[in-house]
Amino acid sequence: MNITAGLIALCTATVLAFAGETTTTVAVAGNCGSCKKRIVKAASSVGGVKAAAWDKKDKVLTITFDDATHGKDALVKDVTMAITKVGHDVDTTKAPTKAYESLPDCCRYRDHASTH
Repeated sequence: MNITAGLIALCTATVLAFAGETTTTVAVAGNCGSCKKRIVKAASSVGGVKAAAWDKKDKVLTITFDDATHGKDALVKDVTMAITKVGHDVDTTKAPTKAYESLPDCCRYRDHASTH
C-alpha cells in the first residue's frame, strides 16, 4: 500500500468513527395502533430520520437519526411539526385543533373516551 492510499484509508476511517446514529425520545400523545401508524409515518417522513418507533403504553416516540448530518434540536423540531400536523400533541406542543378533530374517534386522546 502506498502512502497516499494509506492516508486516504486513515482519513476515511476517522470520518466514519465520528459519524453515527443518535437516538432521542419525545413524548407523543395517542391511543391505538392507528395512532402508532400515523405517528411513525409522520416522523419517518422527516429528512434525516433513519428509524421511528412509538410505544403505545409509554406514549414515547424513539427517533434514530444520523448525527453527522442533522442536529438533534432541529430534527426534533421538524419531527414535532410533522406529527402535530397529523393531529398528535408532542411534549408541550399541541396539535392544531383542526388536525386533532380530523382524527378518528378512537384516536382522540384528549377526550379520554378511548384507550384501546
